[in-house]
Amino acid sequence: GREVLVIGRNAAPLLPGSPRDLTNATDLRATAALIAQCRCLITGDSGPMHLATGVGTPVVALFGPTTREWGFYPSGPRDIAHQIACPKAPCSLHGQDACDLGNACMKSVKPSLLIELLDSLDSVN
Repeated sequence: GREVLVIGRNAAPLLPGSPRDLTNATDLRATAALIAQCRCLITGDSGPMHLATGVGTPVVALFGPTTREWGFYPSGPRDIAHQIACPKAPCSLHGQDACDLGNACMKSVKPSLLIELLDSLDSVN
């Protein structure tokens, strides 16, 4: 099995099992240190994505309202940048603009997709 650690926004109610919830419990340095100890980070196009790249942790980065085509994505051999299909994407350069569809692209992500991406990452590493 995989142990899940939640940082950033609280996603624990969305996750099965008992993830370790460290939302709002760490500063930038502590977050980077936690990410450095992880086998992998699953994240959106966000600061933690860049922290993981900086500390050498493999990343599964999900792009919905933003796009990897603009160049801000992890591109290492142990990283996956996955674009989630959305007819209106990209919504904005840095994801700060409101989405007319209520972030439907990110809300459509199912655990099965994450497991598939993790398995794909495991086969590369």
